[in-house]
Amino acid sequence: MNYIKKNWQIILIVLLLLFGMNKCTVSCNRGNTIDKQQTEIVQKDSIIKVQSDSLNILKIRWTDAQTNQSTYQGIALGTKQALIDSVNILKNEKNLLNEKLRKTEADLVKFAKENKQLKDQLNK
Repeated sequence: MNYIKKNWQIILIVLLLLFGMNKCTVSCNRGNTIDKQQTEIVQKDSIIKVQSDSLNILKIRWTDAQTNQSTYQGIALGTKQALIDSVNILKNEKNLLNEKLRKTEADLVKFAKENKQLKDQLNK
């Protein structure tokens, strides 16, 4: 105890130096921590930028895909309508040809009768 009473000033200076060194160490570590956090922020900011660019590219591709799909649907619907129109035209042509065929067959029957009558007249 006498040693403490005699050297209290030295002990106080040593304690103050220890606390001062502690504050210095904390301050230095704080600077390192700030540097490390700034590095992490820069890295995460880069990752966010890359992800944002990827998202923008995907949005553009999505829009292109929707546009292409709409275009192909329009082409398909146009082609479908053209095919329906062609089928209708061909049905009409078929009906006209069937009508001509019926008339031709009727004429054939008529000519066959006339031919028979003429042959009968010749043979008399």
